[in-house]
Amino acid sequence: MKPGSTPGFFFSGGYRTSTAVAGANFATTRASQLGNISFWPVLAGLGLFLFGMQMLESALHALSGRAFKLFLRRQTGNTFRAILSGALVTAVLQSSSMVSLLVMSLAGAGVLGLKNGIGMIMGANVGTTATGWLITLLGFRFSIELIIAPLLAAGGLLAILGKSEKPRRYSKLIMGFALLFLGLGMMKDGMAGAAAAIQPEWLRGHSMSWFLGFGVLFAAIVHSSSAAMTLSLASLAAGIISLEQAAFITIGSELGTTITALTATLRANEIRRKVGWSQFYFNVISAVLAIATMGLIFGLMPAGMDPLIRLVTFQTTINVLGIALVAPLLNPFTAFIHRMVPGGQTQLAQYIVQIDPGDTENALEALQSETRRFIQQAIHVNRLQLGLERDPETDPADAYSDLKNYESEISTYYVRMQQPNITRPEADAINRCITGIRNAALSAKDLKDERHTVLELSNAVSEAMHGWYKELKHTQVQFYAESTGFLQAAESIALPTALNTTVHTGKIYQLFSEGNISEIGLSSLLNLVRGIGKSNDALLRALEAQHALAGE
Repeated sequence: MKPGSTPGFFFSGGYRTSTAVAGANFATTRASQLGNISFWPVLAGLGLFLFGMQMLESALHALSGRAFKLFLRRQTGNTFRAILSGALVTAVLQSSSMVSLLVMSLAGAGVLGLKNGIGMIMGANVGTTATGWLITLLGFRFSIELIIAPLLAAGGLLAILGKSEKPRRYSKLIMGFALLFLGLGMMKDGMAGAAAAIQPEWLRGHSMSWFLGFGVLFAAIVHSSSAAMTLSLASLAAGIISLEQAAFITIGSELGTTITALTATLRANEIRRKVGWSQFYFNVISAVLAIATMGLIFGLMPAGMDPLIRLVTFQTTINVLGIALVAPLLNPFTAFIHRMVPGGQTQLAQYIVQIDPGDTENALEALQSETRRFIQQAIHVNRLQLGLERDPETDPADAYSDLKNYESEISTYYVRMQQPNITRPEADAINRCITGIRNAALSAKDLKDERHTVLELSNAVSEAMHGWYKELKHTQVQFYAESTGFLQAAESIALPTALNTTVHTGKIYQLFSEGNISEIGLSSLLNLVRGIGKSNDALLRALEAQHALAGE
């Protein structure tokens, strides 16, 4: 028998050859077999799974709202209820990342305290295991076509026949579930096809830390530990990976999913950063506990248990054990978070941070400079919201949120300036600064809700409508340029010329009469012009207040 004449000769032990020749033949065989594998079904299934989860999250977020937040506030009165609420909400929303961001927002707004916020984060880790159970008990037990067809039918018909917004949201919810299971089916079939060509020996050279790192990286990239768990289940069902390897991927995905929360802490206030980092530290504790007890946990399970059930049971167990360990020590854990995450937050203000508010004379000068800078920043946000300025690294919604935080910093500062011995002229100057800041912020607020219409206008097919939009943009570009010049002028100049809403309203009615605005709608365009007009008026009031300060 010649070397290489039998595909399995390298592993048979009946024929010995040099390490170099054997390695070369093995590499050739492996490359040849890999070339015959198509991973597109797996990738397509993963894409559908993630898109379905995104639709699911979006629909549930839209269907929640104030009542949902009030429910959370009522149900987090103590640690146990906070943990239970986190688990239930995550099981429903199917996303621990979404719940983590929601908890961070509620904590930042003062609705939740840090301790109860941490409790919800811990509960979210248990709640996210519901996805694994759902997929294992339904996706691998029944014909997926039997699940998908009714969901697609119900979701599609509801989207078409629904006469209000709420049925369409329920349609999105149902379609999200349908796409989730459709993606699972494609991944399962793709993995089964790959399993026929992949040799288990290929994975034997990798240590368990490799699978742990893969889980971290995968969950961090797709922002979903549920997606990593689904991929592990599909690979395990196809026989590509062992139960132990799947378990390490699962542990890694629990760590990788914290990247979403950590990213959200970069420019957050103190309480939000502490909630975000609490998830990271808790998941690290759970991961260490999982690795230390893995043999014991699997050893306690019945030998004949389905490997898929064993994996999801392991995931649930390690999260429950993490809670059992940390919950009784929640007060020390919270104190640990306070020590590890420094207080304070990134300062958006530039001038007032350098001056003691009790030093009224210098503080007033700093406040005036900060007011001028704030108005300029409001103009920048307005330009972003109207599409007059492109910044690939800044989302208009984020820019507006930063502006509101900036306003809060200045408001806190001028409140601290209100000293008993302050003079009347100084009080008047502070009030003018306040007027300028509030009106500049109002100018940005008036445009915030018009972003959708602006995006529709930028893609309008009608030449007449596109021409009117270009004229509207040109008018605003000129207005903002004049406003910036007014702020920077060393001497008194005339106020900028604002948008003539009467003229533009007339042009809209003309476009309507000519049949050129059916794409967007008459009311949307009228609201846009009205919003721009109110925004410009507020900005002019801010500029007038700034002009009065400069004249003093």
